[in-house]
Amino acid sequence: MVQVVEKLLKVATFNIRYSPLNVNNTVSTQVPNNGTGEDLWSNRLPLIADQIKWESPDIVALQEVLGHQYVGLKDQLIPAQYASVGVGRNDGVTRGEYVPLFWKTDRFKALSVQYFWLSDKPDVPGSVGWDAAEPRMVTLVTLKPLSTGASPDDQSNQPFYVMNTHFDNAGQKARTESAKLILKKANELTSEKGKPVLLIGDLNLVREQSAYQVLTGKATDQPAHRASDRFFQDCGEQVGRPFGAHNATFTGFQHDPEDLMKIDYIMTMSSPPNLWQTLKYGVIPNQFQNESIVSDHRMVSAVIQMV
Repeated sequence: MVQVVEKLLKVATFNIRYSPLNVNNTVSTQVPNNGTGEDLWSNRLPLIADQIKWESPDIVALQEVLGHQYVGLKDQLIPAQYASVGVGRNDGVTRGEYVPLFWKTDRFKALSVQYFWLSDKPDVPGSVGWDAAEPRMVTLVTLKPLSTGASPDDQSNQPFYVMNTHFDNAGQKARTESAKLILKKANELTSEKGKPVLLIGDLNLVREQSAYQVLTGKATDQPAHRASDRFFQDCGEQVGRPFGAHNATFTGFQHDPEDLMKIDYIMTMSSPPNLWQTLKYGVIPNQFQNESIVSDHRMVSAVIQMV
């Protein structure tokens, strides 16, 4: 039987909320005393893993993941046929938050893995850019769809790039400059290789802010772009109506959040622009029945057709 590439790609992003260790490097057994309603990581971990396994994305990008959380997530997800890469943002090894990528091993093979930092020294691990409060970085993976019998000319059989990031929450200039750096890098990748780019992550901004406008080519105060420049398409804007009842992706640990903030995104860049088309998009609840709220963010999911 001839196998061909699955042309539907399910992608998810999820900020899981960091959970620091105690001073003696042990996992806390006390509920965080921060007045937010946050539960213990040991209680949230299986719920987060269950949600990922239930939604079953082909690619899932996580943010705010500390080293011990990464170990726990890998222990839960690798048996579910996921592979993963990630490093700590403070030193490029284990210190600080990770922005790891997970992907299904029966769908993709990783051809390359790179990391760069959102600063004017992107090759320097731990470098802090502009007015950012913390080091911020990008995990960049080249994935090759697995198949047998597919035509080499089939676009859905071609490798593509995936970027996972978490923009700074404090520095507006840092977010704008980070967007410019990522846009430049993505254009270099698409122009050199002609491969699509997925940008996934917590961008800590709403659509009206300048960094979003830079990424999507809507900024009016930027220098003229080259005719060959590409921009990202927001998957949430490509569908007529999102699935589900939620729009906000950041909620805090509130049962009935009032502030509707969409700050987590899945975006695509391809040449031609309609090479990848978003079929479905939705914001997934972060609480089920009477369980704990799994994170102060909701998972965002999109189904993309690789034409």
